[in-house]
Amino acid sequence: MPVKPSTRSLARRCACAGAVTLGLLGACLPAAAADGGQPGLGRFYRQKVTWSACEAGAPKDL
Repeated sequence: MPVKPSTRSLARRCACAGAVTLGLLGACLPAAAADGGQPGLGRFYRQKVTWSACEAGAPKDL
């Protein structure tokens, strides 16, 4: 008769893996947020858009 594996060891492994994942995520997120060298979404808001008329030979769907 096969022996059923313990549910407790599976739960313990999942809990440990989750704790390690959350620990690594918690350690990396503040470091990534503090790094000002990489551009964020703010670069899209600081753009200047200049509008001009289309040339006579340009396609209409531009």
